[in-house]
Amino acid sequence: MRCPQCGSENCTEPDDIGDVTCITCGYVFDQDEGEDVKLWQLHTTNA
Repeated sequence: MRCPQCGSENCTEPDDIGDVTCITCGYVFDQDEGEDVKLWQLHTTNA
């Protein structure tokens, strides 16, 4: 899982509601957000 905030892959496993915590910067994000970072950035750049 990659953190959308700092780009680190040093993240916890998703908890029971799908939240992932980045150990590097402390950012909490949804597991779908982490998996789709590159696709999402690409999509919003071209929009």
